[in-house]
Amino acid sequence: MIRASRLGWTLLVPMLLIAGCDRVADLSEIASGGTTTKAKTLPVVAADFAARVEAGAPLMIANVLERDALTTFVLVSERDGDRVWRTQDNVTMSTRGGLMTGTRALAGDLMSADVAESQALVLAGRPGLAVRVHRYLDGQNGIEIDSYVCEISPRGSQDLAFDGVQFRATVIAETCTNPGNDFENFYWVSGGTVVQSVQWVGPEVGAISMRGVIR
Repeated sequence: MIRASRLGWTLLVPMLLIAGCDRVADLSEIASGGTTTKAKTLPVVAADFAARVEAGAPLMIANVLERDALTTFVLVSERDGDRVWRTQDNVTMSTRGGLMTGTRALAGDLMSADVAESQALVLAGRPGLAVRVHRYLDGQNGIEIDSYVCEISPRGSQDLAFDGVQFRATVIAETCTNPGNDFENFYWVSGGTVVQSVQWVGPEVGAISMRGVIR
């Protein structure tokens, strides 16, 4: 049985808030153990990243916790609630309502995830049970499908301070299990929005913490 590392939620905020611009890394190289899963960054990608940052596009700081790999994502597209974020070295992450639905250019990518039931409970701050489905590539370039039953449970509230702005958020835990694996996600929800989270990608990547940047 594969078990994801479980972290006490009271310890997670300091992990997220250490994310400073002076420690931004090439996420794809660190997350894959030093070997990139893609070609070297195209200059156009880095230039597009810089242009979007300069234009004021939403930013998200992320940290691959098991590898202490810290980087910044910029929003590159949004449609019907689905958001795609990209780093300056062309790693991408997809989210819906703040819940991760896919990654690209990391070893062990989450190809897609069905999170609608979890999203509804998390954003409403309600306890309950949800089913989520993860899809990964197997060794033959086929799709491996993992289904989980998840318990959503509020864990109280917490005062946060992002970039000089203070606010209160409700902490929501999502504990997911199937016969071969289990993991736990955490979400900080304020005003019906996930403002920071720790979410499990898969057995090869582990968990990623992330939060928005207020500017």
